[in-house]
Amino acid sequence: MVPIVVKENQTVRGVKMLSNIFKILFVTFVLLFTWNMAFGKTITMEVDGKEIITITVAEEEKGVETEEEPDCE
Repeated sequence: MVPIVVKENQTVRGVKMLSNIFKILFVTFVLLFTWNMAFGKTITMEVDGKEIITITVAEEEKGVETEEEPDCE
C-alpha cells in the first residue's frame, strides 16, 4: 500500500499557531505570578490560628527630595 500524504491547510496551521500563543501567555502568567509570590512582601494576620487578612505591600521608589533655595534679590 502507498501511504497517503495529507498537506496541512491554513486553518490547521493557524490553530497550531494560536495554540502556541496561548501556551506562551500561560507560561508568562505563571512565571509572573511565581515571581510576585517569591519577591512580593506580604503580611498575614492570624487570630486563633485562623487567617484573617493578607496584605501585599508594594515597594515604592523613593526619589531624593531636595529643597530649592529661594532667589534673594
